[in-house]
Order: sequence, then structure tokens, then C-alpha cells
Amino acid sequence: MNDFIRPLSTKRKALRPYQLEAKASALASWAKGAKETLVSVATGGGKTLIACDIMTEFPRDRILFLAPTRELVNQAVKAIDAHVGIRPGVEMARQHALATDRIVVGSVQTLCGRPLPGAEPDLIILDEAHHRAAKNWVKLLARWPDAKKLDLTATPYRLDNKPLKAFIDGDEYNIGLLELIQQGYLADIKLLQCPVKVDMTGLTRGGDFQDDEMAELVLPHIEKLADWIAAEHSDRRMITFTPNKQISRVWSEALCARGLAAAHIDGVATEKARRPIYDAFASGAITHLSNAQLLLEGYDNPRADALLMLRLTQSRCVLAQAVGRISRLHPDKDFGIVLDPLFVASDQARATFGAAMLDDNPRNARITELTGAGLSLAEAAAMEEDEHQAERAARAVAGEPEDEGETPVAPEVDDEERRRAAAQELLDSRLRETALLRDASETPEAISLAEYCAPKGVKRVTSMKVKAHTSAASGKNSLRVVFTLVNAPTETLYMGFDDPGYRGQLAREWWFEFGGKSPAPMSVVEAADRRDELRQPAFVEPVAVQSGARTFTEVRRRSVTQPMIAFPSINLDQGAATAFAPPPIDPFTPQSAGLFANLAPPVAERVKSISLMSADEAEAYTQKMLDDWENEQKQAVAPVAPEQHPPVDRRNSHPWEYV
Repeated sequence: MNDFIRPLSTKRKALRPYQLEAKASALASWAKGAKETLVSVATGGGKTLIACDIMTEFPRDRILFLAPTRELVNQAVKAIDAHVGIRPGVEMARQHALATDRIVVGSVQTLCGRPLPGAEPDLIILDEAHHRAAKNWVKLLARWPDAKKLDLTATPYRLDNKPLKAFIDGDEYNIGLLELIQQGYLADIKLLQCPVKVDMTGLTRGGDFQDDEMAELVLPHIEKLADWIAAEHSDRRMITFTPNKQISRVWSEALCARGLAAAHIDGVATEKARRPIYDAFASGAITHLSNAQLLLEGYDNPRADALLMLRLTQSRCVLAQAVGRISRLHPDKDFGIVLDPLFVASDQARATFGAAMLDDNPRNARITELTGAGLSLAEAAAMEEDEHQAERAARAVAGEPEDEGETPVAPEVDDEERRRAAAQELLDSRLRETALLRDASETPEAISLAEYCAPKGVKRVTSMKVKAHTSAASGKNSLRVVFTLVNAPTETLYMGFDDPGYRGQLAREWWFEFGGKSPAPMSVVEAADRRDELRQPAFVEPVAVQSGARTFTEVRRRSVTQPMIAFPSINLDQGAATAFAPPPIDPFTPQSAGLFANLAPPVAERVKSISLMSADEAEAYTQKMLDDWENEQKQAVAPVAPEQHPPVDRRNSHPWEYV
């Protein structure tokens, strides 16, 4: 194939620190054997540049860059040509790539209807990967199951607000809008409310609100809204999203009637026909640009500094993409403003805006509340941090004990039974025909090879307690959840079920994750009354999360998913062979250390060596070890000195997957 080895472009841009981190995360995922990894960077953060730099790490691989729109395809072609130094082939509509093109940029819609010329891709990069769950994307990507995949998006969740984790088996790198604002790479954002009420309480709720219903409710308010925009925001470079094309046309005509330079744009016109409108908006000849959904993806104009949402939505993804149109830096822009009409469902609208602009940290509910009071995102985050530190100081002065009044949560009931059944099955299948089985115990002891190899941060949970809690500093109610961990400090979560916004949404998602039944509680009192539904997880991972200048701890549920592997030991008291299977003993406790110390030395060394092998190697080695031991017993031959293995800390380089 042509261009398979070619000098890198001299036009390459240096990556920013977070872009280097994103690139390293993707490369590390593939090095560990993952097939699909995610890089989520807020709009304007340079996702395409990250992808181009990753391409340079695979100079002999065939690469397919997939994009959902014509504009994004063309942008990718220009970026790859400039940064990688290779003019990629294009597979879109009447454009056809060559079988010899090493890098191909393709339209998803086009490739769903025809084959990719030439060899199968080794690496596939998915732009705007929040579409990943769409049927045509899933069907298309199923053609190349062995290819490495990189999912690029500004919104790491689907259009229905569900995460993309079902498709990702590698690491996920995320940096959001607030972090990039605080680091100086994006413009600050303010949320302002229009003094016009639009009653949308009767809208039909499905996956999202119905466009035609919204249009009927917005239409009577167009004239009043246009008067306000002309009086207060005529000097802005504004993008407006409307429920449909008809409302977009009516809105632009209303602004023109008031002397503003406004235009409507939609996807019916060709890209060539749309280009003069884009250029006029960039130059300032047009100051107010209206559309339905066309500009949600692939449109970049750093001069745009105002966003008017006449389209109420429940989708975080849609709003995040819309806010991204005004978040890029420009010398003439101090900050971007989001104009939010006073929908009667304003609490929900504000919560959705907060979810779109911020990450999944429960503390961000307060930031969203402060932005509703007129503060910018950066200002609200700074104030929330001050409040948080004051609340921590108040709790310390109050001296509340961590476990006072908490109710223990029952552990998952089937874990022990499942593990012992698996261990017994291994014992039966591997040792039934051996002489050692005659003295074997009925129920095998259990020690976890998975935990022996576990990452350092994954901890076993010994208890989980919950109680209703009222903050001494803010007076807010929450459900306090306390985890007692093996060889680790106690971890505490505060779940805000009373919050009508995003903090409450996160609390209800947490409820289902930890075993609660549907429907989720709508208040802290209800959650406390139904605490018996919750189940204590076997493992969690406390993770310190940095959000700008703030640091907080998340407690994430973890489940071991590695294959079962039996390995033998010698019980010196009984002389019996025992099969071990995962889990439940933490290998770093004195209890498990004693178990290993009491094993017969030859077997102990061999057991430890299994953790250095792949699953297949360990299984084969175990069977050989069983056969050798049986022969030694039959022939009464003195045991051979064990092979010497240098000590290896497996806690930070483990062969097993955790989810």
C-alpha cells in the first residue's frame, strides 16, 4: 500500500498536557490487550488532534477514521493531511478511496451501504462516538471485530443519557468542560434566563420531548423573545437551536424584522450552498444564526459567544454538544452565555444543563445551582470549593463518629454459594482420579488468585452501613453510606436523593448499582426506609478524582471477571489436597499470608508462580503439578527442590480484568 512509511508532517502541533494523557491512556489500553478504548474531551479540546497523533504511532497499520457527517469527514481529511503528512483516501457518497490508501476517512452512512476497498483496518477511530449504540454503527463495526478501536467524543454517554461502557473494554479518559475552562483552554460559560415563560409541562415524554409539540408551545412566544434579544443581546454572535426547521425560519425572520442580521440554515441545502452563510457568520455580516439540529456537530466558530436554546431536551448529549458551539476561546470573547427561556420545568432544564456542562461528581449539583444565580462556571466552582471546605471543617468540629446510627447492609447473598460451588466443581473435575482425593476435605477452603494479582486500589468490603444524614454546615439531607474496607481507611458517600436535579439523578443511579429495586427512592427518608434492598458489594475501589482545583473520592463497585483456575496446596494437618478458587480472602491480610506460609514449600512456590502466567499457561502448569505430585506420592520419592522465582509485586501489573 502507498504511504505506509512516510516522514511525519512538519506542520505537526505540539500536544497539550491533557492531550498527551489521553493519547497515553489509549496506547496503554491496547498494550494491555483491550480492543476498544474511550477518549472523552470537551468540545474545543482538540479530539481530532489527539487521534492524528495516535495515528503516527502506527506507521504500518491501515487506519479507518469514521465520522457521521460530511463536515466532520472534510475536517478530518484536512487535519490528517496537516498533522500526519498523509493525504487520506475518502469514502463518502461519490468519493471513493483506493485499496492502496493506508488511511481512509469514511462516512458511516456511506460505508453501511458498500464495502471498504482494500485490506481490513487494523485501527478504527470513531468520531462523535456517542452515536456508537446506533444500529447502523453497531452493524458496521461488526465487520471488523479484530481491529483496535478508539472512541472519540465530547459526551461519554449515549443520546439517551446511558453510558458507553457496554462497548468499552479498555480504559476511559475523560476531561470535561469545567476542567478545560480552569486550565485556560476554553472560554468560561454563564447561564442566563430569558424573562419569557414557556409552559411545557404537558409535553409527551419518550426518549426525548417531541419536536412538533415543542414547536406549538414555543411559537406564541417568538415575538416577545425577539424583542428581548433585540434589546439586550443584539451585539452578540448568537447560535439558536429550535424544535424544527419551521420555527428556525420564523425566528430568523422575527430577528430580521427588528433590524438584526439573522439567517436560517438547514441540511436541505448542500455544503457548497451553506458555505457563504458560515463565512458571513464568521465575519460578522450575520450575527444571529438559527437552526434545528444541523450545527450540533462539526461546526466550529470561535467567535460565537451566545447560545439560545428554544428546544427543551432531556438529553445531556444534545445540550453538551450545543454548549460546545460557544466554548472555544477568542480574543474578543470573555465568556460565552447560554440563554435559557423560563420553561415551567425550569428545575429539570437547569439540572440537564448542569449535567451537560459538568461531570458526574455529586458536588456539581451545587455548582449548577450557583450558575442559576448568575455566576459563571469557573466562579461557581470556586465558591462551591469554599463551601465544601467550610462544611468539612464544621463536620470536624462537630466530631461526628463515622459509624453512629448506621444500619448494616446485607452482602450479596449468592457470592459465597457461587464461589464454593465453582471450587467444588474444580475439585471434582481435577482431583477425582488422584490418590490425594481420598483424604480431601468435602468443602474446599477459598483463597483468591484474583486478589493475589489485584490492583493495589481494589479493596474487599467487610461492611456497608447506611443512615439518613443532615449536614451541619448546609442543612441539606443525604443518605450517608459508610464502607469498612480490609487494610484501608473507611470510605463515606453522601447521596442526595432529595435533590431535584443532577445530584438526585446520580443518587438514583447509585441505588440501582448497589442492588436497590425499582422505582428508585425520590427522597432521603424513602431511601432510608428501603435500605434493606441494598446489597453490600464484595469489592470496591476508592478513587481520588481531580476536578479542576477540587479533589474528591469516589467509591466504585468492582467485580472480578477472570477465569477460574484451580491450584493445589498441602494441608499439613490433614495431608489432603485442596482446590482453591476465587475469592474471598484478601491476599494482603495477615490471615492469607499465614495460609501461604503454611503450605508445603514446593507447592507454595509453584502457586505463586501461577500469578505470573496467562490463564492457559497456569491451567496447564497446574495439571502438570498435580500429576507430578501424585507420582511423587506413589513412588515415595523425596520432593525436588522448588524452582526459584524472584519476588514480584503483582498488585500493579495484573493479568485479570476488573469491571
